[in-house]
Amino acid sequence: MIDNIKKVTVKHNGKTVGYLAETEPFVIAFQYDENWIRSGFPISPFSLPLSDKVYRNNERDRKYLQFVKIAEQIDCRS
Repeated sequence: MIDNIKKVTVKHNGKTVGYLAETEPFVIAFQYDENWIRSGFPISPFSLPLSDKVYRNNERDRKYLQFVKIAEQIDCRS
């Protein structure tokens, strides 16, 4: 289970699907809830099959998130 970090609970029809979290700067992780693994379905069969694995974003996604953070800090109004 993902613990001691910023996370949100992902729900579908009131049931907990899993947890989405920033585990370190620009690293986003997803993990299915144990009950969802037993009775749910994969939210993305190809990239997030049902498993107790912690899925993390790839390096390209991390660089994009870094770019977005930098762009947010630039004041383009002047």
